[in-house]
Amino acid sequence: METRLEKIYEILMKIFSVISRVSEKFQLPEPDMGKRPLYEVPRMVAITDVKFKKRGRYRNPKGKAEGLIVHYTVSGRTPRSAIAVMKYLASKGLGCMVMDEAGTIYYPEDFDIERDVAYHAGSSKHGSKTGMSLHCMGMEICNWGKLDGRTIKFADDTKLFKNKKDNITPGTYELYTPAQMEALENFIMWQLDVNENFSLDMVLGHDEVAGHRGKTDPGGSLGMTMPEFRERLRENLQTVLG
Repeated sequence: METRLEKIYEILMKIFSVISRVSEKFQLPEPDMGKRPLYEVPRMVAITDVKFKKRGRYRNPKGKAEGLIVHYTVSGRTPRSAIAVMKYLASKGLGCMVMDEAGTIYYPEDFDIERDVAYHAGSSKHGSKTGMSLHCMGMEICNWGKLDGRTIKFADDTKLFKNKKDNITPGTYELYTPAQMEALENFIMWQLDVNENFSLDMVLGHDEVAGHRGKTDPGGSLGMTMPEFRERLRENLQTVLG
């Protein structure tokens, strides 16, 4: 019995030795993370009891979103507030993702954020494109936005913009939280990697595409203009890609 076991052991060792040599010869290279955007998969929560009215697919050959329209909600920033905003949008036949103060993103469970169109930008245009909801997904970021006598008492961190600059209308704005800014940038980097249609040039403010209707979001809530934000994203991307 010992002899048979020894022979079996010897055979197994030879097999393992062959497997090891083959593995070393054909070992796949380590992924080069320096050649792609670094991001974490966004924290996203699917909500089961909210349904957005779907308006078909995005208007391009691949049927996927080309970019992102940034909004603010004019509301509180808690998870409860974010879900309340989703329900309000749905009740009006509208819809887009909503982000709370911690950077968590909420969307309906049956809604494909890259392919399903829901209205969120209204009458809007960018270059030769019109109806920007048909081209870009939307992100409502929970925030009180451009402040007035009614809302200023609710705001935390604020910034005054005295003069008109690019998309920013003069006024005092509640700033997005650091967690929201980080999550927004992370979401964009993620989309650049997973969605071949997505372009930084199509990361736009609602005020850039619908300013003619008096829209002021995100305005100063980003703490910078939209062109400055896009440039910051490009610089971050270039740093990652080397």
